[in-house]
Amino acid sequence: MAIQYLKKSPKTSSTDDTKTREIVENILKDIEKTKKGKGFKELSKKFDKFEGDVIVSKEKIEEIKKSLDQKTKDDVQFSHERVRKFAEAN
Repeated sequence: MAIQYLKKSPKTSSTDDTKTREIVENILKDIEKTKKGKGFKELSKKFDKFEGDVIVSKEKIEEIKKSLDQKTKDDVQFSHERVRKFAEAN
C-alpha cells in the first residue's frame, strides 16, 4: 500500500526529522505485515495504554449514539465535516 499525500508542507528544521520518519515507516511496515488487526492492538497497547476492542460493532455505535446529547452529536458532525473538507482541499 503506497502512501498518498493529500497535502504537503514545506520542510523546515522542525519538520525534516529523518529519525521520526524512519520510526513511522517501521511502524507502518509492521502494521502491513500483521493480519486481522493484531498489529493495531499491539500499537494501541504500546502507545495509548489501551487494551480494548479496536473495532466497534455497528450495534455498539448505535447504542452509544442514543446516549449522546444533541450538542455532542452536532459537534461530532461539525468536526467530521471540517476534517473531510480539509482532506479534500487542493
